[in-house]
Amino acid sequence: MPVDNWLHGRFARCQPGGMTEFAEISDVTQAELPVPRRPRVLAGVAVLRRRTGELQIGIEPDHATVLSGLSPTVERAMHRLTGAHTVADLLGTSPEPQEHDELAKVLRQLDKRGLVEDATDHPRPTARLAADVTSSVLNGLTGAHVPDLRAHATIEVHGNGRLAIAVACLLAAAGVGRVHPIAGGVVVPEDVGTGYLESDVGRPRRTAAREAIERVEPCAVTRPLRRPTLVVLADSAVPRPDVVTKLSRAKVPHLLVRVHERTGVVGPLVVPGRSSCLHCADLRRTELDPCWPSVAAQLAGQTRPADLACAQAVAALAAAQALRFVAWRPPQSPPPVWNGSIELDPFESTTLARDWPPHPACPCGAHLREENLDR
Repeated sequence: MPVDNWLHGRFARCQPGGMTEFAEISDVTQAELPVPRRPRVLAGVAVLRRRTGELQIGIEPDHATVLSGLSPTVERAMHRLTGAHTVADLLGTSPEPQEHDELAKVLRQLDKRGLVEDATDHPRPTARLAADVTSSVLNGLTGAHVPDLRAHATIEVHGNGRLAIAVACLLAAAGVGRVHPIAGGVVVPEDVGTGYLESDVGRPRRTAAREAIERVEPCAVTRPLRRPTLVVLADSAVPRPDVVTKLSRAKVPHLLVRVHERTGVVGPLVVPGRSSCLHCADLRRTELDPCWPSVAAQLAGQTRPADLACAQAVAALAAAQALRFVAWRPPQSPPPVWNGSIELDPFESTTLARDWPPHPACPCGAHLREENLDR
């Protein structure tokens, strides 16, 4: 398929004269939409010239938009959407009212599609989190609130291996205000590479973990302060039953992250009483393999080794799911590891989504929740 045809078939298109190919909203709705007072393209979203009178906003086909039939004045204005200028500033000394209308239509549509924001209402996030905010907006979350939600979150990360420290460092770097590592023993050579240093070998993991987190984000609080927003249980194929029981009784959400030889697994995300729990998953496994309880008892609490590439890839996926949970507010769709898990094999470049629905025999009661009936 020729590139032009693929682009034209995938990108939303806008022709200011008619606006018929852009977003399928009526002229009445158009008039009711406010024009951003100080329009600013989301951080990281490219404004690209395709040809005379035609611009492309964004790269990814699911979000990118082609603007066609632009006047030279409006085309120039589109390259100045930094939030520092009003609409009048952008048009300069142009006396043509149709150019004002043209720019207003384009800005309304881009604002509706989430590609432009009003800098008056949304102060630009720190450069470090600007791309995170843009990603959140394009994924349907309220991007402007993401830094605050993360800053006020508390996430505990349990684990003695490469996964736990990698997840903890990623969460701190992504702006989570309180990241409390829970680890025992001392750092061993096979822990190094995802946060621990070679010089940490032989030192207490708890101390080295806090220092690793503070290296990536000096402002992160690493001591326990309050009830966690989320607990990440990492590195063990089967977490310790006493830890899981304590979290379930306290109604603390928890996310399982582990590596099975060469395959990383993230999930399920357990929101006690609402989503399937780890006992639900055990019941499902036992139905498939009657020996699972015996196998699980031998694996419980045992740190599993992880190769560096797999550990980093799985940690990134786990951190993304944790961050999505922190920003998640119903009626938004829950993270994909709700009632499920994602298996990742970096070497083969494959992923597998596996369902773990609530089990009717489990006393957690999640199978009675309305949101789980059709999942």
